[in-house]
Amino acid sequence: MKALIFVSMLSIFSGAVSWAGSAADNAGNSAYDGGWLDGTNGGSGFGPWTLSPYTFGSEIARNYLATNSYVDIKTNGRAWGIAGTQDVFSYAGVENKRAFSAPLQAGETFSFDLDNGLVEAEPGSFVDGGFGIVLQNASGQEMTGLMAWTGNIPSGDYYAIGQSANFDLLPFVTSGAHVSIEVLTATTFKFTITPIGGSPVTVTDSFKNAGPATQIRVWMYNLVTGDDHDVYLNNFAVTSPGTAYSGRVELGDYLGTTEGKSVLFSLLDSGGVVLDTKTATLDATGHYSYTSSASGVAFVRAKASHWISQKKAVGSSDFSLTNGDCDNDDSVTIFDYLQLSTAFDKNVGDAGYDAEADLDGDESVTVFDYLILSTNFDLTGE
Repeated sequence: MKALIFVSMLSIFSGAVSWAGSAADNAGNSAYDGGWLDGTNGGSGFGPWTLSPYTFGSEIARNYLATNSYVDIKTNGRAWGIAGTQDVFSYAGVENKRAFSAPLQAGETFSFDLDNGLVEAEPGSFVDGGFGIVLQNASGQEMTGLMAWTGNIPSGDYYAIGQSANFDLLPFVTSGAHVSIEVLTATTFKFTITPIGGSPVTVTDSFKNAGPATQIRVWMYNLVTGDDHDVYLNNFAVTSPGTAYSGRVELGDYLGTTEGKSVLFSLLDSGGVVLDTKTATLDATGHYSYTSSASGVAFVRAKASHWISQKKAVGSSDFSLTNGDCDNDDSVTIFDYLQLSTAFDKNVGDAGYDAEADLDGDESVTVFDYLILSTNFDLTGE
């Protein structure tokens, strides 16, 4: 009777070179070894939790580390649990908030896991209950999010918050669902919920209020008491689609067109460890662009077929590559001479013509290619 939900909020942005970064936290982090308390702050990229339970009468409101068998989303055996109970004449709830370290940037994705039990009001109660996980702007206004109410029990539904209405998505699912909120423009979004093994349900609308999102609001109140009625959260994260890299590559001593030429870019950390590799195709001016999700990049190395590699600090976007590496081993050696000699005096279309030995790109392997190789002999890439 529980639903495991992965919620993803995605913003789309064009024209940026990079996004704000990443954040991650879960209930299994050591910051919560002493409990999930007001002011605790695990992981990175988020501000501390502000936990605000409230009660009227004899009911119970609590924020706790959930380890019970109803939780399907535990990390190291734990998830964040929230409870706000009621009877006919009293009620309780929680009003929790957590800020992002910086406002969500376009192109970033906020995600978390949600596992909800039965969403039921106490029989005879005069007040509905429910829960929600929403994004708020700096004024505390709701932008969009997911919520559920007791008003439709037993066939309770998930709703998406929109500008003009709250959209009925689909009934609660016991198998779990994936939910995404994609920012289409500064004012519009696409909300999709896909039950595991089912078909997606999608809503496109405008934000209820303008952004950007600066914090997460998690609320719950007036639900039946019990572990099988609580709401569980875990695995908060902010991810970006990556950093966009662009610039220009000069292919040294080359007369041919750069358009269509491939360059291999290796992204390195400060110790020289390769974090990611990307292949980009140059245009007629030598311009390239690619995107990588690697973090901690300190250097970028560029390598093209018969040019040796060049390494630059991240942020330096233009490269000038040295010609002469016929065998593509990142050094200009006697083996390159041998490869060029084998193809010497051959033209495009001739048997034995080797484009990698045609260093100047004039469609013939001639003495001018020997001169390039001789000038750069014994050089090695970076």
